[in-house]
Amino acid sequence: MEWLDLRACYLVRMLSECRIPRTDIVREIETVDEKYREHFRARLNYWREYRELRGNAT
Repeated sequence: MEWLDLRACYLVRMLSECRIPRTDIVREIETVDEKYREHFRARLNYWREYRELRGNAT
């Protein structure tokens, strides 16, 4: 679970820096085991909201 959180943080950072397209995030979600997908999506959303609130400073 911790790995998924770290991966989500990294993906959101890369997306905000325009280093990867959104389709890469969709592909990454599909690679996660089905029982962890909802958790992974929640972590992606958490980090996206965190970056928005912090003004992309992190």
